[in-house]
Amino acid sequence: KIIDLLVKFDDGYKVIDYKTTNEKSHTHYTQVQKYVDAIKDITLSVNVEGYVVYLFKNSVEVIKV
Repeated sequence: KIIDLLVKFDDGYKVIDYKTTNEKSHTHYTQVQKYVDAIKDITLSVNVEGYVVYLFKNSVEVIKV
């Protein structure tokens, strides 16, 4: 598994994972949480947020993990 996008800010990081499936899944949230935990371990930062971005045909939905 590979992080789609990792953005560094002055005060922490944002992990963003894009999904093009037609259905949401709890496994997507679990996957992003694992990415968040890994970035916290690697960077020693406590301010790491994760997001799943669903790219639907006619809309975009962002869910904070």
